[in-house]
Amino acid sequence: MPMANALPDFNPDREKLATIKAAIAAYNADRTGADSRAMRNAALFLIPYAIAVVAIAFLLLPGKDSHDFPWTAYWIGLAVAAGGSAKVWEFAWSPVKRLQQETRSRLVPVICGFVENIRYDNKAVPAFMQHLPEEALVLHDRVEHDDLISGCLDGMDFELGEVIFWVKTGKRSEARAFEGVIFHCLAKTAFPGQLIASQKTTWLSRFGWGGKSKELSDVACANKRIDEMYEFRSDHPEAAAGLVNGALTTIILWLSENWPDGLARISLSGNQIILFVPTNTNHFEMPSISTELDYDQHVRPMTGQLWRLLSTGKLIRDILN
Repeated sequence: MPMANALPDFNPDREKLATIKAAIAAYNADRTGADSRAMRNAALFLIPYAIAVVAIAFLLLPGKDSHDFPWTAYWIGLAVAAGGSAKVWEFAWSPVKRLQQETRSRLVPVICGFVENIRYDNKAVPAFMQHLPEEALVLHDRVEHDDLISGCLDGMDFELGEVIFWVKTGKRSEARAFEGVIFHCLAKTAFPGQLIASQKTTWLSRFGWGGKSKELSDVACANKRIDEMYEFRSDHPEAAAGLVNGALTTIILWLSENWPDGLARISLSGNQIILFVPTNTNHFEMPSISTELDYDQHVRPMTGQLWRLLSTGKLIRDILN
């Protein structure tokens, strides 16, 4: 399988480079002021809030006779207050977050010039969410969307979104069920049904993903290495067998060697190709506000990250067809 992480020679022309440098210069000129406003907000709001919570908690403590004291309600109240402090901190830090997001919105469409009709958004719900089959989804209680990029690469229309699926672990606690990137595009030739390639599960871990639908049957894989890692389910097992023991073999072996953060999950549903890539990397993250933004060190690598993700999706699309 060809390497998907080889970045093409994308050198911005004079006009684009001027736009990039102007956005970087504006960010560097404003970052100190944004940092100062955030620290001032923290001093004005977070410190008094913390002092008030500690004072109230101390005043509500019972004396020597504490048998009838509602300790459960007391600790729940402190937990709620701690959650409130996180909201106060988020508000205090909003000048920094706003500046960084505005800068990303200016930079991403320019530095990713190899994508036609590129569109960038943040916190938007991708259109591909409506195409996600229940079997392909990780069970979750809440979805958090981050950066979203869509456009066209060499004739392939796509959507690429950073997503976190959260699952409740208690009344006021939750854990990440899946964190990574979801890639969506349309196949050149539709699969006659549904095919899910996912990490091999036990009966217990099966509760994490969509479970075992009665409409989907197991599809055997002749490759022992893949069979140890993956399981395949389809409502058209005969058609799926050709892919499982053909094109998907190449794809899965490549993905297992090139995505160290975890095994990718592939879903085919008609002409919908959906790829779940687990990763802990925030692909368009800005450096700390205390760090001066640099094109070669911070901005240009974003181009390479997007290219690697998109070219991987395109290679999968091409091989499946």
